[in-house]
Amino acid sequence: MALRGQLCQTPIVGRLIPDNFDLSVIEPSERRILQSLIDGTDAGWYLVPQVAFVDQGSDGEADLVALHADFGAVVIEVKGGRISVRDGAWFQDDKLLKRSPAAQAVRAKHALLRKVQQVADIDSSATLRFTHAVAFPDAPSVPREWLGPDLEAYMVMTKQELAWPDRVLETLLERRNYPASHSVMQSTVRTLRPNLEFGTGIGADLTIASRQLDERTEDMLRTAEMFDANRRVWVDGPAGAGKSRLAIRWARRAVARGETVLLLCYNAPMAALFEVIFEDEPQVTAGGFHQIALRLLADTSYEAPEEYGKDFWDNDVATALLDHRGELGAGFDTIILDEVQDIQPHWFPAIENLLEPEGANRLYRLGDRTQNVYRIEEDPREGWVSFPLTTNCRNTQAIAAVARRLGGGDTFDRCPLGPPVRFVAVKALKELRKRLGNELLTLRREHGVAPSDIAVITTRATLRDEILITPLVAAPLVRWEQRDETSVVCETAHRLKGTEWQAVIVVSLEPTTTAWLPDILYVAVSRATTWLSVIAPTDTAELLGLDPS
Repeated sequence: MALRGQLCQTPIVGRLIPDNFDLSVIEPSERRILQSLIDGTDAGWYLVPQVAFVDQGSDGEADLVALHADFGAVVIEVKGGRISVRDGAWFQDDKLLKRSPAAQAVRAKHALLRKVQQVADIDSSATLRFTHAVAFPDAPSVPREWLGPDLEAYMVMTKQELAWPDRVLETLLERRNYPASHSVMQSTVRTLRPNLEFGTGIGADLTIASRQLDERTEDMLRTAEMFDANRRVWVDGPAGAGKSRLAIRWARRAVARGETVLLLCYNAPMAALFEVIFEDEPQVTAGGFHQIALRLLADTSYEAPEEYGKDFWDNDVATALLDHRGELGAGFDTIILDEVQDIQPHWFPAIENLLEPEGANRLYRLGDRTQNVYRIEEDPREGWVSFPLTTNCRNTQAIAAVARRLGGGDTFDRCPLGPPVRFVAVKALKELRKRLGNELLTLRREHGVAPSDIAVITTRATLRDEILITPLVAAPLVRWEQRDETSVVCETAHRLKGTEWQAVIVVSLEPTTTAWLPDILYVAVSRATTWLSVIAPTDTAELLGLDPS
């Protein structure tokens, strides 16, 4: 990943980087070299002192790096005092150096070049050319004798050369035909001198909490999945109990047994997720009830009406499945119904009729009575093996406490606490939109939550539409069908049933006297795994057990 800074075009950030670098903190010999280059080079040269690095498990430091768009980069090793060479060994004030100054410069050069190539967002062909040099500010001049196999006279700076340092630097590097672009210079400088803000955000805490919740869910499902040994199983559990994940596991286990599977739910977003998960598995037909029914009926003599009204969706589709079953061919060995509380009782005969008579004849239902927002009468349970999932493994303790007031389940031991649920009191749409923008900015900028991990959930479709009319500066809000990695989904609680998100912002202008409000809020708040904000009228806070201040 590139380290990108806020740099001006020319100069990048000033001759000295950083421009407030305190020269008094470095060794006198390094200070003299740096001051000579500041005074004796033109404005095209940028000077970066004391660049520390870690390379292949070892620490190191380049005393000075000089960069120029027309030439490249020079890594300079500085040695003060009396420098001498005896039988090829280098001494500083009669002390033997473990490495020659040239070897130290070469190591620093290669290490920094590797860093730039790894970190900076630069095409390899455009990377600045790096070379190295040594500087002996206390030596009067370069000896005429042979300096050794790793050092040429033009690579050495003494008092004599430092009188005209620009000439030495330009000798070290040939002028390029074309100067390096501003973006190349910017990325190179920011690799050596990055701009970072560790801040106090809790993005990492959210990720850790999400991982802990996932691990707990998987532990619980390893036991629950064994119940598919029964041919009729009815699973009932609160939001976050892992019902949809169990449905997916049962489908995969059925495939492993060589069975064909029909995996159905009601709402479109959940159906789309199922379809994506099993798009490469020919033995599984997954999606929404109406979507799959019409796909099956397309190969029969059934003629769909030109216009689809409410009665068509409520009655005609299920009736057509029953009437044309004989034209559908082989049925399914296993049928799994997720979010079963949303499926009308009179659809069940048509669905069950899709089982293959000579097949495994397995039928599983998974649902949550508390999420029965459509007020559908429950089908009788006689003849079914009942398997309750009682633990909420989706929400942190803070979020689960709110969901529990509305009918949710208890959390597990050592469930992560998570950040407190935020409540923001508003009275009207204009104020709601402003507060929503602030919450989105908090999540994205302070806590580093990706837009695709955030959902804005409304209690009414009209409120959703009013929010979407005018774009927010904080983040692009879109309907489920338009979602991508850069946008935040804004949908109703009805549509997002069955889904889960790292961060949820629930927005409502509904009075608490509305009879269905607790049920819808239960669905909405329980979608969040680790972060929950609620923006609503003040009295909603009391309903949720939150502090309205």
